[in-house]
Amino acid sequence: MRRPFTLALTASLAIAGVAAMPADAGGDKFWFTCEGATPVTQADVLLGGSVGSWNDVEPTGSTDSGSGCMSIDGPAEGTSNDNSVYDSAWTGSYKGAVQDIGLTFYVASVNHYSNFSVTISSGEEILFDGTAGHDFLITDDGPYPETFVMEATITGLDLKDKLHDLTVKISTTQDPILVFYGAGDAPAAITFNPAEILGNEIAA
Repeated sequence: MRRPFTLALTASLAIAGVAAMPADAGGDKFWFTCEGATPVTQADVLLGGSVGSWNDVEPTGSTDSGSGCMSIDGPAEGTSNDNSVYDSAWTGSYKGAVQDIGLTFYVASVNHYSNFSVTISSGEEILFDGTAGHDFLITDDGPYPETFVMEATITGLDLKDKLHDLTVKISTTQDPILVFYGAGDAPAAITFNPAEILGNEIAA
């Protein structure tokens, strides 16, 4: 049995994305996916890390049975800086105008109100930079005891109708954070222009 809450792990995941076309104006949801030989992968692609993408196929299976992926970030590895190779990052494309982005994460941490940093960027431009422990809605609905769902909608992005290359990153500046995704019990996702506010509303 795999034990995903083991904070002694020192690997993480970086995801490189492909263009995702919008489905309709009511909200386009894409799930974070992973492509790799192991469920825990190194974020530094230069050192042989795996890459993946977000897509519109809802994940299935459970993390306990080996589905999905996980990543870990902790200050002990020097990960509290902006250039950390251990941050959980998903990079993908979206074509269309973007006013709001909803984010859903499944996480485990020693203290779920730690200073988690969540950023959305387009190239060198930072579109959103927030502290998740204070701003996101956090509920005790994760796949394991002491795991949580973090959810928020970033509003007022006002991105033009074109192809956008975006990066979503979650990191920590305090306690270690373990992120689950790509499985039916941890369907972490990004939603463009959600029809309803997901979690807490946060202005960009």
